[in-house]
Amino acid sequence: MPHTLLAFGAALLLSACGPDAEELSGTLTAGIDEQGCERLLSGPATEELTGPQGSHRLHEVGGLPACQALTSGDNGARVTVVRVPAAQWAGTQYWTFMDLLPAHPTDADADPRLLELMESLREKTLPDEDACELFVALAEERHGSAEPLVISPAALGGLSLLSAQACGGGQFALVTMESATDLELTPERESLLRAAVDELHPADLAPGG
Repeated sequence: MPHTLLAFGAALLLSACGPDAEELSGTLTAGIDEQGCERLLSGPATEELTGPQGSHRLHEVGGLPACQALTSGDNGARVTVVRVPAAQWAGTQYWTFMDLLPAHPTDADADPRLLELMESLREKTLPDEDACELFVALAEERHGSAEPLVISPAALGGLSLLSAQACGGGQFALVTMESATDLELTPERESLLRAAVDELHPADLAPGG
């Protein structure tokens, strides 16, 4: 079952999408196969999060193709990994981005660049590189930090969730860890989540890593 969260309660990706937002997102790419799933989970940091994998499966998160592995520790926690073109991710977030605009977008206080990006998103002509600007704008609005990387905890339907998300080079990446028991965002876990996202992106996407 796809995850849904209010965007940036803890995660940029996991937000509720109405039918109109789904329509704006366009057709998803073919996704990933079993071999691609294994590759997404094969990085050293990701493998340290999962431990020896008992199983993995193709999955969906917020309407995007994902790969999920059961971990060998942390009481049956699951690690989910997503890597998609940034515009594909942004297409699932249209109404979330609309919240960044003033009530009347023609007002003088509207950011012209944001209006331009939103128009491109609506017309399905948004380049992947520009979609990452929307990621940063949302990060600044919800977290007060205009960084291309967000690491945060959350609660979801009785589950404890840790997520790391990044956008750069035209690609969106997400690594989450979830469990029915409390997952504390320890320095060690934060470092591993940061490194796991770096395994999906250029290293300069994780400042301070």
